[in-house]
Amino acid sequence: MARMFFPQYRRGREGIEVFAGTILEHARKLGVEIASECGGVGSCGRCVVRIERGADVLNGRTESEKKHSLGRDERLACQARIVGPKSDIYVYIRDFGNYSILSDTLETHVQLAPAVRREGDRVVHSNAGDLGPYQGEIYGLAIDVGTTTVVTEILDLDDGRSLATLTRKNPQILFGNDVISRISHTMQHKDGLNELRQSIAGGINEDLAEFEKRNGNIRKYIYDVVAVG
Repeated sequence: MARMFFPQYRRGREGIEVFAGTILEHARKLGVEIASECGGVGSCGRCVVRIERGADVLNGRTESEKKHSLGRDERLACQARIVGPKSDIYVYIRDFGNYSILSDTLETHVQLAPAVRREGDRVVHSNAGDLGPYQGEIYGLAIDVGTTTVVTEILDLDDGRSLATLTRKNPQILFGNDVISRISHTMQHKDGLNELRQSIAGGINEDLAEFEKRNGNIRKYIYDVVAVG
């Protein structure tokens, strides 16, 4: 009999025998956590999963799923239903586990020496030279890409002030909850590396877009990025 596996969870690695239900129903029966704020009606878009293998046993995308920006192999767990239990299915969950994302820091006193600075009415870079006219602000991004979380800080490069700190789970978790699993994905899939790259870049851009909804356009002022992983 075909089984559904959730490799990110210890209890999900043995899998569960498939039945005529949704991925969300299988996960709940197995005790695997999938976020679903709308109660499984497909409106919140929180229960995104990636189908690693076995997509052929599922129904086609529903109208609710078409309203959300899903990747090629992604589905909403509450909408993806078993219709032909002829092969095993492997499911990876985007909102995997519960984490406390620590973003507060103690006050630090460091000498401000950014690579990008204002000279008269121009913005210049220490190595790249002239970057264009000064538009009123000079911002930088500091990005910490962790295995499970991503923290992005927006900084004013004129005076060193922190303007905002944005936190989220690392969206690459859809490709495995540890680094080795993600490396394996890039080796087993022709476009795997690009998928991982697009995933993290998309997550950071989503955070910036959400910030801009409340604070106006800031990306035109961003001249420098420092990222660590």
